[in-house]
Amino acid sequence: MTMTFFTVVDVLVLFLLFLPLGGLLAVWPLRARGPLAGFAPALYLAAAFEVGQIFIAGRSPDITDLLVQSAAAAIGWTVVRRAGFRPYGSQLAERR
Repeated sequence: MTMTFFTVVDVLVLFLLFLPLGGLLAVWPLRARGPLAGFAPALYLAAAFEVGQIFIAGRSPDITDLLVQSAAAAIGWTVVRRAGFRPYGSQLAERR
């Protein structure tokens, strides 16, 4: 296994794609409470992307991609919350 510039860029692109998603979910959560209130939807999306690679010829799921995307979403969510922003409202209606 060699570390090439392409490998570094591949990891960086995945990180930079999910970083703003985590920040967006910090101020615009899907729900006010529960697992969809934090950055969990980004984790579900990353897992769906990795499972979807099973159906593409020549691709295989990689746990590294899932971990990088999850970490990026968590960091984006944390940075926005630590900056003082609070949720503006949930996007999905609460069940009563």
